[in-house]
Amino acid sequence: MPSPAYPIALVALIGSALADIHNVNLPSNFFDGPQSGIGSWYRASAGQDSTNGKSWCAYTYYNSDPVFAVSLKAMGGKTYNSDPAGWKAATQKYCGLEATVKDPKTGKQMLMYIGDAFDDKYVLSPGSIDIMIDAFSNIHGNPNGNKNDVIKGVEWQLTGRVNTKYAADGAVWPTKAGAAPTTPTPTKMQTSASSKPSASPSGGGEGAKCSDSTNCNSGMTCLAPDGICSTAACNWGCTGWTCSASSPCQKPNTCVNGACAAPTTGAVGAKCSNATDCNSGLTCLSPDGVCSSAQCNWGCTGWTCDASTPCQKPNTCVSGSCAAA
Repeated sequence: MPSPAYPIALVALIGSALADIHNVNLPSNFFDGPQSGIGSWYRASAGQDSTNGKSWCAYTYYNSDPVFAVSLKAMGGKTYNSDPAGWKAATQKYCGLEATVKDPKTGKQMLMYIGDAFDDKYVLSPGSIDIMIDAFSNIHGNPNGNKNDVIKGVEWQLTGRVNTKYAADGAVWPTKAGAAPTTPTPTKMQTSASSKPSASPSGGGEGAKCSDSTNCNSGMTCLAPDGICSTAACNWGCTGWTCSASSPCQKPNTCVNGACAAPTTGAVGAKCSNATDCNSGLTCLSPDGVCSSAQCNWGCTGWTCDASTPCQKPNTCVSGSCAAA
């Protein structure tokens, strides 16, 4: 389904996202409770889908991003062309909201994030959503280009959390339940009109910004909620701390049997990519690039591939399709 247009020149990538997940108060009367409808699929940049690699939320996205689109009308109906100020406010309000999405036929589900909007002429029922191709394939199976292959009665529900990786520029989210930050949480995009960030300490040093993807120098830790490198003791998700789905570990630690543990190379929780393998029996899950025992969710055998959408090793791209080596 096509995404409403917005100016491509508006967006400028400024580096790695300081991604985090926070509890938030959901917008009132916005898909309250369990939802159901048709779950269709689309690709990030495809003429057939009227997409160009830029989302309604004003950032670049890819087939591997676990995002989905809901009705534009449900999010206020604004686009950059129709109402720039209204559109920007809407993206800051809705983009990045987290939901569980389930295919009732396969029984598979995963967390996804609002990352786009689609024209209401394509809304077949109020709860219908459009799911990015890799996430769709993960819970339903590869549609192999068949637009009639959809998830009938897709089940989804907002969790009450937001992932700042998929939030819009300028969005302000709480750093912990019940509290709001005094300054916006940085996201991976900012507009060309945004003010330049002020000077900060050198990367990894005392006082430097940090996140789950930006490490501090040896002997320092990334303190929450501000994401600042410090010599102070670890204060969240530390090795040995208890953990759960709602109380995650600080990366690269992972939650193992209810306790945060440091990963070993190639083991569950270890960093990985299309160039870094996981141990036998594990797969590299996107979007974080973490070794897991869960089902393959990017670059899998039979999935489409190209220079910008590689296959997961040991698969290789053969004639536009990932094939087992």
